[in-house]
Amino acid sequence: MIDTKDGGVTVEDCSKVSRVVSAIMDVEDFISEHYNLEVSSPGVNRPLTRLKDFARFENKKIQLKLKDLHEGSRNFKGTIVKTEGNNIVMLLEGNNNLEVDFENIDSAHLI
Repeated sequence: MIDTKDGGVTVEDCSKVSRVVSAIMDVEDFISEHYNLEVSSPGVNRPLTRLKDFARFENKKIQLKLKDLHEGSRNFKGTIVKTEGNNIVMLLEGNNNLEVDFENIDSAHLI
């Protein structure tokens, strides 16, 4: 799995890594039986599942769904401003801040 690269991971990046790793594995003979090598990336809609994911992707746009309603809604889009303790602070598209407890997040992903 190729995790991150400035400008994003491309199909060409996955192909290059596959060729290099495959050659090393063939020479070193790590796996003696038949295998399939798959190289991929989490993609543009990378899910954010851990609190440290939110800290890592500060200043990135995300979409999140809450478990409980907040001001009549569960779905929000915005930019991660920061994490504070167990809370994520987002700047919403309407220029309002939203502070969410990590435990109240049902799902979230980069957009």
